[in-house]
Amino acid sequence: MTCRPIDGRGHRARLSAALHHPESKKGVVRKLQDEARQASAIYLATDPDREGEAIAWHLAAALERQMRGVPFHRVEFHEITQEAIGQAFAHPRQIAQDRVDAQQARRILDRVVGYTLSPLLRDKMGRKGLSAGRVQSVALRLVCEREREIACLCVGGVLDRRG
Repeated sequence: MTCRPIDGRGHRARLSAALHHPESKKGVVRKLQDEARQASAIYLATDPDREGEAIAWHLAAALERQMRGVPFHRVEFHEITQEAIGQAFAHPRQIAQDRVDAQQARRILDRVVGYTLSPLLRDKMGRKGLSAGRVQSVALRLVCEREREIACLCVGGVLDRRG
């Protein structure tokens, strides 16, 4: 992903969330693609959180060309038992695009805010290597505060000039 929130002249820079396979993983992707050509269906069983959903989405995207007409299934389980895994494979679902979008938004937010704040923190704190890190909890707090403000607005009667 390429994120450049400030272009050095104080102007807003364009953000792009282009994703590329790292050179070190291209062999793994090729091997998965070769295996996928022989499959009648693909079951994606990554972690049951936003990051897991995004990983499943990226795997499906990487294999899509080889898998024309072969269905992808997303399976989710929260414990590694025969019953839980059996239930997951008995009830597969589609990849939840809203979870994928949420993960990508969090990832971009971390970079936009983190890339902007980290140099400031290093300068003000005088510590090399200091980073703002993940910022999702700060962003969530701001959204919640705004939601509370909106909820407190009281809608009253409408007054007009005639009295």
